[in-house]
Amino acid sequence: MEGQQQNGTPSESEKTLFKYYVSLDLGSASTAAFFQAVGGQEDTREMVRLQAYARELLGEEPRYYTSGGTISSRLQTRFVFNEFRQPAPLPVDHALLDFVDDRGMRRYEEDEDGNVYEYYERESIFQYFQPRFRNEELTERRMPNPKIPFQMGGREVIIPLGLKDAPSYERHRYEPAELIKHMTLQILRNFVLRSPELREIYQREPEQIHLTLTVPNVYSLTHAQDIVTFVRDHLDVGAVDFLFESDAVAYAFLSHNLETTPDATRLKILGKLGDLRDQERRLITIDIGRGTTDLSLIRLLPKESDDPVIGPKTWHCVLARTGRSDGGNKLSYLFARYYDARLKEEAAWFREQTGRELPFDFLNTGSEEGLVGAFQRVAIDALEQLIEDVKKNMEPGYKVMLKEAQQAEHIRALTKHLLAAIDPQWEADNADKADAIYQHLTEVLTLPEGKALAPRIQVSPKDLLKGFRFLRRGMRLDEEPESLTPLDELAQSIHQYVQDAIALFGELETIAREREDITDKRVRIFDPKNTFVLVAGQASQFLPLQHAIQSYCAGRGLMTQFLEQDEAKEACCRGAVSYHLSRYHFENPDEIHGTYGFISEAASDRIRLVPTADLKAGKPMRVQVDSAAIHTLIYLTHPAEAQDILTKHKGYVARISRFEPRYGPLKEAGAEGEAAESGYYFEVVYIREQTELRINDQPVREIGNFGLLTQDIYEKVWPDILRPLTVAT
Repeated sequence: MEGQQQNGTPSESEKTLFKYYVSLDLGSASTAAFFQAVGGQEDTREMVRLQAYARELLGEEPRYYTSGGTISSRLQTRFVFNEFRQPAPLPVDHALLDFVDDRGMRRYEEDEDGNVYEYYERESIFQYFQPRFRNEELTERRMPNPKIPFQMGGREVIIPLGLKDAPSYERHRYEPAELIKHMTLQILRNFVLRSPELREIYQREPEQIHLTLTVPNVYSLTHAQDIVTFVRDHLDVGAVDFLFESDAVAYAFLSHNLETTPDATRLKILGKLGDLRDQERRLITIDIGRGTTDLSLIRLLPKESDDPVIGPKTWHCVLARTGRSDGGNKLSYLFARYYDARLKEEAAWFREQTGRELPFDFLNTGSEEGLVGAFQRVAIDALEQLIEDVKKNMEPGYKVMLKEAQQAEHIRALTKHLLAAIDPQWEADNADKADAIYQHLTEVLTLPEGKALAPRIQVSPKDLLKGFRFLRRGMRLDEEPESLTPLDELAQSIHQYVQDAIALFGELETIAREREDITDKRVRIFDPKNTFVLVAGQASQFLPLQHAIQSYCAGRGLMTQFLEQDEAKEACCRGAVSYHLSRYHFENPDEIHGTYGFISEAASDRIRLVPTADLKAGKPMRVQVDSAAIHTLIYLTHPAEAQDILTKHKGYVARISRFEPRYGPLKEAGAEGEAAESGYYFEVVYIREQTELRINDQPVREIGNFGLLTQDIYEKVWPDILRPLTVAT
């Protein structure tokens, strides 16, 4: 459409062309969509009810995704994979499946023999809704949102499926990038644009709909653009673009596009932002979701323009952007690891009581595909609910406030399924022993109510202020014990998780300082006079993490606003719409942040850095390497400490993809007899107009910019996929 920039972000003239603005936030745990109509009699804004057709599609009562005991407007993005539905690779027709018709009714189709089929059940490999009452005899092929393996490069956790019209023994593992495109388009076509809120508008004037996809910072610009292009090519709407999640959070706040009554802190920040409207203002946003943690440092600056369309307005520039493929699920996994270890400690006792081995644990499975059996699934579901309740009831000092009686209910449920896995009749035939097992495992697995997990942990505000450097010291105890108890180890791992999040503030500051070429440490990047912090995301509700962020920001003199409950989860999709309706001009939507380099996979750990200034300028360059070995392209946020980080702290470097170097001339012969020089090299260029990074003429598309070199994919996809016992731990 005229006015649409090539990189998917809107031009200034395009911002006022549409009557309807829609955004989709494809989260790791759940997906949210927001809709706003502007002008005329349809001036409205509301969340899109993504589960509106669940019962219609299932033909029975669904297991709704809920929030606060009521049906949520969001869609849970943990699906069942249906086998024998499609060939490989997936045809475009699969992405274009319509499950509901223009009236919001389930679609039926008739085959050439006159048989009528339910289109949704017959064709899509994604089963978005499950029945309320599950048959425990069946094993669900449940898969977490494909964006998790997509952003982690973890193809091995995608479930291999039987293919349509192929022998049953032939199985195929779809690529995560392929799955996420098809899933995104199916959700948009059926649950967003055919929702009760948008159905009539989509039929009447689709060209008036502007759609924004929010993406985590772990997506490269190329990845985000790939998804946008796929959606734009196969969806009949006026425009499609994307916005990074932590950028979008700022606009939900700036536009007051939030549902709750403003508290004193929010009103104070908004007041100060208003007082500084004629000066530079900075917003630090941190969005902590289930699968990722994303941060942006945004500069808002009044700026005159000669462009008659833009005119005088506030310009939005991203000074730094960073993130990790870590979020709330990593925290859940730390608790699961603790409970798993405690259960295994009782293996011999369990054998004495039952005459059988433990039928399963909470982290591993005998399936080579990592699939979870029926009884193991429901036991882990009970454990997951226990973990969520513990997290919601933990005070900043790691004190567990969940009542022991409430913990016991969850533990009894998971124990019931543990015994049923031995024999469905075992409990009925051995009532006394079963009751003893319930009581014993309750004592073993219950966390002490009203007590800190590890009271010896001492964390001062000065420690928090040290950010990245603090991680190298780890947890400090007032008295080092000879050995840590299981509770101490759990507290230590939670403490490290919290500090990893705090360290991202240091990374954000470093990226901004290097971008602005500020070497004087006395110059503040986070100046309390004009810098404010916004915290959003589902996992941001964890009180120890909130306390750590608050302490860090208070030590810097920064005012901090925590978005609460549903608004914390919905800020991204609300903010994406608010951005397009604002008077802000996005100055650098196609800028890449951070530093890239190459590591030989055979020779050494030496990093060959790509000159950042040349890369951003779009200048083709040759980066010399030592050998013909395959090299890994990496991303790092602290180039000045590159070698130290790589050799001692490999967790702070992101792997991107692998490339083979070329051999050829590096330097031509000089005029004064200087010899020519040849060697191995990589040719690197960033094509800003296409938001595409190229290595040796090959686009970099495999995984996102950020993450961790040593991250474990199974920590991200638990509990849907477990670690196969055939994989070394």
